[in-house]
This record gives sequence, C-alpha cells and structure tokens, in this order.
Amino acid sequence: MNDQPYYEEPEEETAKQKEDRENKAAAINSLIVGTFKTPLGRRCLEHLEKTFVDRDVYAPGMTFEQTAYRAGEAAVIRQLRKTLEGAINDR
Repeated sequence: MNDQPYYEEPEEETAKQKEDRENKAAAINSLIVGTFKTPLGRRCLEHLEKTFVDRDVYAPGMTFEQTAYRAGEAAVIRQLRKTLEGAINDR
C-alpha cells in the first residue's frame, strides 16, 4: 500500500515569490492597457467582443467541448475588459 497522501498542501508563498508574481501581473496588465487603450486597440477589442462575447455560448447540436471552448473564448475577452476597467479606476 502507498503511504503517500493523495493530496499535499501547497507550500506557503515566500515574500520573493509573491513579489515576482505581482511584478509579472503588473507587466501583463501594462501590456494589455498599452495595447487596448489605443484607437486601434479599442476597435480590435470591440470586434473581439462582438465575435466572442455577444453570442450564445451554446447552440443546439454543439458538444460539451465546443460549448466549453466558446465559454473560454468569451472569458478571455471579458478578462481583458476587466483589466482595462481596473486600470481606469486605478487612476
């Protein structure tokens, strides 16, 4: 019989790991804001929203995988919008 536990608690995040994670998140947020706050970026995001968000996630006959894929596409675009709105509120 295997004596190892099925699940191990994750190690505590060190201060350095937390700082690195936050710096990476800030860098990604800066890229998103720098890209989508331009006139072309806003047009691109509007197109992405119309294409992937403003539609039904499920259509009759779709498989679970197709539905999940479409939900994931929409979630990515919503996350971009959330990041941009957060940048506006941080000003």
